[in-house]
Amino acid sequence: MAWMRIGEIAEQNPEAIVTVDTAPTGHTLRMLGAAEHFRQFATALDAMQEKHRDIVRQLTRRSSRDALDDFIEAFEERARRRRELLTDRKRTAFVPVFLSEAWVVEQTKRLIDEVRADGLDVPMAILNRGAPECDCARCRQQSERDAEAVRALAPMRVVTARRACFPLDSPERIAEWSA
Repeated sequence: MAWMRIGEIAEQNPEAIVTVDTAPTGHTLRMLGAAEHFRQFATALDAMQEKHRDIVRQLTRRSSRDALDDFIEAFEERARRRRELLTDRKRTAFVPVFLSEAWVVEQTKRLIDEVRADGLDVPMAILNRGAPECDCARCRQQSERDAEAVRALAPMRVVTARRACFPLDSPERIAEWSA
């Protein structure tokens, strides 16, 4: 249902950028696959409703539509629009945010492959909590891990969001951090 709500928000705010912080890989893939689940749900409802229509036709000798027919039609239409929105490269992009730990990089590669196979645009990825500009042994080690993660996603563009050593709790702090 979150997937339907996200689409609703996007439709109501066509000029806005809607950012969704998704759950881990498996949950995200299930949410993005909701279009197919909703299509199957609508098909099942319609099959049940067809039995109802047949009974009404047999008893009344006429065809009739009711509120459930209208619901199914509207539901199918909303699901179709959500799917079109997700695969419209002019309006939608999927940008994974990941850490440089090896297993996270592998999950991110899997996520990118599956999302692209489903027709979504993945123009770049964001490496979160990249090594700060520091020359201590710990930061050098993380910097090497970060570089390896970027190479693992090549040729994809990867933007590094450096780890902040202070809270990013105001526009001034964010500007200072991103400078």
